[in-house]
Amino acid sequence: MYFLDLFRNTVIQGKKTGDWVNVRKTANYMSMDPVTDVTSKSMACYQLSLGDEGAVTYNITAGDMMGYAAYQVIAHPGPISLWMARAPEGQTANTMTGEGSIWFKIHQDYPTMTGNSLSWPSLG
Repeated sequence: MYFLDLFRNTVIQGKKTGDWVNVRKTANYMSMDPVTDVTSKSMACYQLSLGDEGAVTYNITAGDMMGYAAYQVIAHPGPISLWMARAPEGQTANTMTGEGSIWFKIHQDYPTMTGNSLSWPSLG
């Protein structure tokens, strides 16, 4: 059984932009296999091949609401963090490799302690 990538569609100012329009197609888009080598360049984008998947950039400004449409319920107990990066000087989102200290966290989902157990937001 194959699962399509969870976050294949961006939502800008409340409107979906379309599947894979502004999201690079990942190498695991049909299997959801994880990156298993944390030293790999795949940790940055995990895309099929640099600049090949047809995704286009979308310019947003400070204060714009931006998000992703999830196609399945995220129902596993475990941490989730979402990151973004600004293209380095002299590069564009289409040419950047994702290397270096350019990433910033935009969201995290982690447990809280409830008594003697962990309580995960994704479990309700």
